Amino acid sequence: HTEHGDAMHSALRVVRPDGSTVAELDDTEGGTKELGLAVLGFAPVAGDTRLLVGHQRRGRWEPMIWDPVAGTETALPVDLPGDVGAEWYPDGSALLIEHSFEARSELWRY
Repeated sequence: HTEHGDAMHSALRVVRPDGSTVAELDDTEGGTKELGLAVLGFAPVAGDTRLLVGHQRRGRWEPMIWDPVAGTETALPVDLPGDVGAEWYPDGSALLIEHSFEARSELWRY
């Protein structure tokens, strides 16, 4: 969401069907920092409450796992230069990490 007024650096909110909030994640500290978050995908397994999230905490977009129900964040230390993206494996057991650097792309299982 961008209630803090910065559409380029959004925060995340998970809501129940009745509109009540489950959890919120905001790296902007109320709009005072230019750090964005983006949902990359819900865990593909029924009952798994984890979300794959992109963040800018280290100066570029990187993936992490956020469980809004448990209130946990799991950093994924992907120390590769260039651009990094991620997607869930179909069974939710791993992530597919996409790495692009100097006109080369590669895929990693994480």
